[in-house]
Amino acid sequence: MFMVAGLILTVSSCTSTEEGNSEQTDTSAVAMDTVTTAKKENQFFNLPSPIELFTFLYENNIKFQAELMNPVEKSDKYVTTEEKAVALGVYASDIAYCAVYGKSDETMNYFVTSKKIADDLGLTEGFDEKIANRIDKNLHNSDSLYNISTDSYSMALNFLRSQGREDLLPLMIFGGWIESVYIASGSYNEQNFNPENPIVFQMIDQGYLLENLIDYFNSLDQSNESIKKITEQLTDLQTVYLAMQDNVDVDITKEQFDSIKEKIQNIRNYWTKN
Repeated sequence: MFMVAGLILTVSSCTSTEEGNSEQTDTSAVAMDTVTTAKKENQFFNLPSPIELFTFLYENNIKFQAELMNPVEKSDKYVTTEEKAVALGVYASDIAYCAVYGKSDETMNYFVTSKKIADDLGLTEGFDEKIANRIDKNLHNSDSLYNISTDSYSMALNFLRSQGREDLLPLMIFGGWIESVYIASGSYNEQNFNPENPIVFQMIDQGYLLENLIDYFNSLDQSNESIKKITEQLTDLQTVYLAMQDNVDVDITKEQFDSIKEKIQNIRNYWTKN
């Protein structure tokens, strides 16, 4: 059985106030950019958190690019349970992206879309009316939107675990990660490649998280076609990171960065049906 703590290892105690439409958060809670932790048969895996990348982009004054998100109009294209689980992770990542940048209308739109998919999957926590009301009351409070988006994802993951739906957990986690690295890599549009650019450095660091993600998926049942496909795709992506070990003068070349970006785009587009 997987033991999933969600994006925060200690859940924040948040309450809405009608007067200020704001939330009070327990300062003893672990920061929201901590990674998801999973356990299987005494094996522990530190898995990537989407919100960490978006916080990094925001703090480095990287422009918000709505066109990089998965359009809400495409939500009806996901038919199978596996497709919906990955899509929910993707849309949850888009919610986090909007929330970090304080995009209130977009946050609500993506939440409504995510809720429809969550309902189809039988998820009654994390993407429910309670969370929707919290978003509605705090649309102009970016800090609260940040907290709510994290709570929503964390509650959904924990609900799946508690209901014995562990088969959906890795798919949702993968969807959240692939969307976050897709947005991050797509945010680098400089014509002249600079290996010291903060985004480039961040994409290099994703190689360590990718290794943990691959270990996690390798521990799963490969007879599941979706799990098998994702494992193969992530392993193929890792080949570019392994090639960087042979670099002498730089941490990463333009060709390697472009290859990482292309592989991420292809993986993401495969699951989002682009």
